[in-house]
Amino acid sequence: MKRKYFTPEQAEKLLPMLQQKLSRLQAAKQAVELLEEIEIELEDEEQNYLYNLQLEKEYHRRQYLFYRELEALERQGCIIKDIEQGLVDFPCIFQGRDVFLCWRLGEEQLRYWHEIDNGYAERKPIVDLEGKDNMIRLNFSDEKLC
Repeated sequence: MKRKYFTPEQAEKLLPMLQQKLSRLQAAKQAVELLEEIEIELEDEEQNYLYNLQLEKEYHRRQYLFYRELEALERQGCIIKDIEQGLVDFPCIFQGRDVFLCWRLGEEQLRYWHEIDNGYAERKPIVDLEGKDNMIRLNFSDEKLC
């Protein structure tokens, strides 16, 4: 799949939707993990089988819904780095090289970026990305943006 590139403005417009979807993904992941841990042993073998079959169906249904939602976000160009922490990267071009705009669930605005080879711990304020003379939006060519 061709990588989609974002300007800070484009990425920031997605934040309200991302807040909602990441919260749902976190809840879905917890539900899947809980279902995975349930072990029931009933004396009646038939009842035991039927009950455990229902649990298996629910586990797989929730897992499917979780991955469907995750893939929908990824199709939009978002890179989900960590669901529990709500870390999301947005590919961006700055001075002719790929970098990531970086956002975490709970942050009200998109304020950070990092090099592709770095992670959350090496985040820098977007003001560093913009530079003193040029704002970041001047460093994008229309051909690179999807």
